[in-house]
This record gives sequence, structure tokens and C-alpha cells, in this order.
Amino acid sequence: MWLAWSPHSPAHDVQESVSGVRGIAGASITKDNVARYVAAFASLLRPTAAATSASSNTVVVGRDSRVSGPWIQEVVVSTLTSWGFNVLLLGIVPTPTVSECLPPSPELLQRLSMGIDVWC
Repeated sequence: MWLAWSPHSPAHDVQESVSGVRGIAGASITKDNVARYVAAFASLLRPTAAATSASSNTVVVGRDSRVSGPWIQEVVVSTLTSWGFNVLLLGIVPTPTVSECLPPSPELLQRLSMGIDVWC
């Protein structure tokens, strides 16, 4: 899952697609919207995480350097932790970093559930 700002989005439209959620941070992308999307994401992960070891209950979170990144990251992390997930916070990283941290091997799969990119 990733959240992204798009200059082509109308101010109050959230665009959803297979590649993520797009909108304007502070307008269509609000703290409440972020929390709802992340909670839905967490609800999908919970059965997978519960079926594997407790250590795989970790979600990788990375973001870009835009001004909205810190508050969105804060909402993402607090929502995930409220659902019982551990968070591996990467901070500001290049776009492919989170996907590169996800399970290419069985060893890593035992430690990580999923990743979230915050590009706002």
C-alpha cells in the first residue's frame, strides 16, 4: 500500500487504484482518511500475521521528503501499532526501498508482514 500526492487530483477527490491511494495531502488526504485506509490494510494483514510467527507481525514504512510526510507517517505508524503490528520505520528513502525490504526470501518473510510507502 502507498499513499501519494498527485498534482492532477481534484482538491477533494481521493483516487484509489491497485497501486495505492492518491490525493492532495491536507485536502483529500486527511488524518482520518489515512487512518481508515491503514486500518483496512491492517485488517487484511492480521490473518496472515496471526498464521505465522509473532515476529512476522512487522510492517515496513518508508516515506519521501515532502512536507506532509511526517504527519502522514505518524498516522500510519499509530494506526498500525493500535492494531498490534510492529513497525520498521525506514524514514526518508528512495521509492523502491520499501518494496526491496519485502520478503524475497523465507528468512525475511519470517520477520516482515508488508510495507507501506508514504509519498506525499
